[in-house]
Amino acid sequence: MGKADLARDQMLPRARRRARRSLHAGRDEGHRDGTKTNQRIRTEDKVERAFVDPRDMQYLYNDGTGYIFMDKENYEQLTLSDEMLEGQTGYLLPNTDVQVVFYNDKPIGVELPRRSCSP
Repeated sequence: MGKADLARDQMLPRARRRARRSLHAGRDEGHRDGTKTNQRIRTEDKVERAFVDPRDMQYLYNDGTGYIFMDKENYEQLTLSDEMLEGQTGYLLPNTDVQVVFYNDKPIGVELPRRSCSP
């Protein structure tokens, strides 16, 4: 079993004239050690899909050492670091419902709610 990475950014494929292949480029983050890498994947390469567990949680507050989330099903609390949230902290308001994504029972990311823009 290989190392699981979380794809944070992705660039659209670009055609290569000679080989007539497409490349997908993106930035991955190792969920265990926090390392960041840039990778290129050809369209014919096989990538194993990781099955993740999104859980409905609520952002409560920042206690100065981390961001506190509460599982809406069992009320357990979870503290996530600023590094784990990667620039999303400015969008977190107390009592905001989010989805925390888990892989092998460890948090690997947070999905913020989608907001619709009203005219």
